Amino acid sequence: MSAETTALGLAALLQVAQIGLAAVSMNRDVGASWNASPATTSPNSRR
Repeated sequence: MSAETTALGLAALLQVAQIGLAAVSMNRDVGASWNASPATTSPNSRR
């Protein structure tokens, strides 16, 4: 593989990992029930 292809693959893996970590962090912060609901209220009003 060329260096460009390797860099692109590693960047894609890093992006997937960052999105996954952000999702886990959001679920821990506000809870899965708020995270899976329509975004019509603030997280603080659902606690």
